Amino acid sequence: MIQIQRNPNSGGTGVVPDSGTDSDGDGISDSVDGDDTAFGDFIDTDGDGIPDNIDVDDDNDGIPDSAEGTGDTDGDGIPDSLDLDSDNDGILDVDEGGNGDLDTNGDGVIDSNDTGYVDSDNDGQADDSVDTEEEPDTDGDGVPDYQDLDSDNDGINDVIENGNGDLDTNNDGVIDSNDTGGSDSDEDGISDSVDSDSSNFGEGNGGEGDTVDTDGDGVPDYQDLDSDDDGINDITEGGNDDEDGNGLVDGPDSDGDGILDEVDEDDSGFGDTGNTDVNDTDPTDPNSGGTGVVPDSGTDSDGDGISDSVDGDDTGFGDFTDTDGDGIPDNIDVDDDNDGIPDSAEGTGDTDGDGIPDSLDLDSDNDGILDVDEGGNGDLDTNGDGVIDSNDTGYVDSDNDGQADGSVDTEEEPDTDGDGVPDYQDLDSDNDGINDVIENGNGDLDTNNDGVIDSNDTGGSDSDEDGISDSVDSDSSNFGEGNGGEGDTVDTDGDGVPDYQDLDSDDDGINDITEGGNDDEDGNGIVDGPDSDGDGILDEVDEDDSGFGDTGNTDVNDTDPTDPNSGGTGVLPDSGTDSDGDGISDSADLENTVFGDAVGVDDCVIVYNEFTPNDDGSNDTLIINCIENYPNNTLEIFNRWGNLVYSKKQYKNTWDGTSNGRANIQVEDKLPSGTYFYVLDLGNGNKVKRGWIYINKD
Repeated sequence: MIQIQRNPNSGGTGVVPDSGTDSDGDGISDSVDGDDTAFGDFIDTDGDGIPDNIDVDDDNDGIPDSAEGTGDTDGDGIPDSLDLDSDNDGILDVDEGGNGDLDTNGDGVIDSNDTGYVDSDNDGQADDSVDTEEEPDTDGDGVPDYQDLDSDNDGINDVIENGNGDLDTNNDGVIDSNDTGGSDSDEDGISDSVDSDSSNFGEGNGGEGDTVDTDGDGVPDYQDLDSDDDGINDITEGGNDDEDGNGLVDGPDSDGDGILDEVDEDDSGFGDTGNTDVNDTDPTDPNSGGTGVVPDSGTDSDGDGISDSVDGDDTGFGDFTDTDGDGIPDNIDVDDDNDGIPDSAEGTGDTDGDGIPDSLDLDSDNDGILDVDEGGNGDLDTNGDGVIDSNDTGYVDSDNDGQADGSVDTEEEPDTDGDGVPDYQDLDSDNDGINDVIENGNGDLDTNNDGVIDSNDTGGSDSDEDGISDSVDSDSSNFGEGNGGEGDTVDTDGDGVPDYQDLDSDDDGINDITEGGNDDEDGNGIVDGPDSDGDGILDEVDEDDSGFGDTGNTDVNDTDPTDPNSGGTGVLPDSGTDSDGDGISDSADLENTVFGDAVGVDDCVIVYNEFTPNDDGSNDTLIINCIENYPNNTLEIFNRWGNLVYSKKQYKNTWDGTSNGRANIQVEDKLPSGTYFYVLDLGNGNKVKRGWIYINKD
């Protein structure tokens, strides 16, 4: 018979103290028998005397096993129901599960060692940790904080926000066996580098420190959208995009690790493998990125960590940008910048390309004339700060939608020249060939002469990002121009039509297009033709017709369109009488019922007085400039005795001096050299033109 010798010091540490006390007779002493009422043993992970098979909270983290499920979130081989840090972010589940205050001795579990511990039904879960609500999901993304690597969706991983970023040596958002010192010797789910007791389940008495709360507002940094309470959201200080200004990263989370794809370097697996991001400024230093703690630090109605004074939405988690400061967040404000133009009209585009969308830009085309004026609402901005708000006399927003009632109309915003580009996006609102920036007196600020005042011009930066370049912004530190900052638009002749909409700015009877040195072949006072780049400057006078602006423009006015004695002979007698509001006084406006002068004002019609019909291919016919614009014209030529020698309807610059009229020579013969007289009827109802010509056959 073989006798087996058993050694209690081989594999164990000696005989258990109650050796021989075995209530169920299975050979396992009661002190180490998970079930001393029946044959066999049961594991008791948390050592609370209740075997895991009947314990509703196997690891005593305050989160019921039914919630934690059978999964292993962090893939460390320990299921969440037995794992004290289910996501390996260095913040224990007892804290992320919302029960940190019950762990009075700070060992990471809630048990009989904690003051006030009660488990009246002996089910293994502390009574006070039982609630009908789910465990905290701070950012509402469907991933509870204890399984979420970025619990507040600010783009900064929890491991960093709780001060353990240096222990995540490979920067993947978790502290695990892939990190130096990241093993888990006692297999409690807490990596040794953050485990104060790496030999036993839990952290040990007093081992788990408080979660980091930089600003002391009661919201730990990993749940706090402004951790240092400096008024600059963590998402911004972390260098992440926040296009809608709500303080949160937006979009999907393909791998369900709580780090949204937008900032997740590994969106196909748990963690942030490959992350190399560095914060732009320090979200835990109120003087880094901000200018100190906000005055009402700690006053946080919705508990998102953003103080009410800087929280666009203090009723729900997250922030909302309120660009115009009217108390209505941009996401529900129909006029985000209070320029009187609804966002639906301004759209999502950025006309001037300054990085500020038109709906937030107080000068959408950067021509130095604010949108409140070009949008036709300048009279509602009574204090001249560039916005229509409660600081203006008569301001009313009865439906609280963010747009002043007086600026609401069914018509579109003004499009003075009718080219399809509203004035607030049009660099030449009246199509007279002189850019608005010049007509409103800011030409010297457009130092590169491209029709806009922007960062390419000296002094053209926009420090407060309100869309108004500093060189024309009376308050370059705050949104808007400041009280009284925005002067009146220039109206040289005082006719109520500002120069940028006025076709004869000085009312001298000479249209601005002519004084500006631009061609007006049909005489209607406006430049004609296409506008390929849609900037409101027609191709005919646009040096850059493929991009916004007039890059390369070197034009200089022929005469001064703001001086009635330069180009003209003084102000017209009926100055101010302008039936169609185009700035051209009625006495000089041959079409005073619509914008522009009548087609047929014959400024461009020039009869070149001499031609040489000798068939040498040069100057062989009588040329009348822009005669093609008058298809109903009639030309008659008379000799010095008054005899008709030539007559032609719809003349097209083809007469070579051959007679087709009655004279003392044969018809179809060429006329001799000499002086002749013309009568030109343009066929548009205007007075006929008369003059002389000379035929030179020598």
